[in-house]
Amino acid sequence: MAAKVIKTRPKAKLGRPAKYPWSDWLDGKWREVDPLEYDVSAEGLRTSIHAAGRRSNVKSCVTIYTTNSGTRMVAFRFNGVRDEDANQADAAG
Repeated sequence: MAAKVIKTRPKAKLGRPAKYPWSDWLDGKWREVDPLEYDVSAEGLRTSIHAAGRRSNVKSCVTIYTTNSGTRMVAFRFNGVRDEDANQADAAG
């Protein structure tokens, strides 16, 4: 049997899947996340948030706090995300 010739090489998915839903989180809204939901420390999540902001060319604002029940939470948002960008993303998606 002859081999099939294709004109373009199929695109391989590089890397591992994203651990966090960055496409949802990069909308400029404040978020509160329990880092234990993602099996990571609060400091580790803070570092990942700052790195995602750098990759997306936006600034991030992150705070870590402890609730009355003792749970450490991470509150954050990405600054510099304009409404026009969010609307264009919604229209394209």
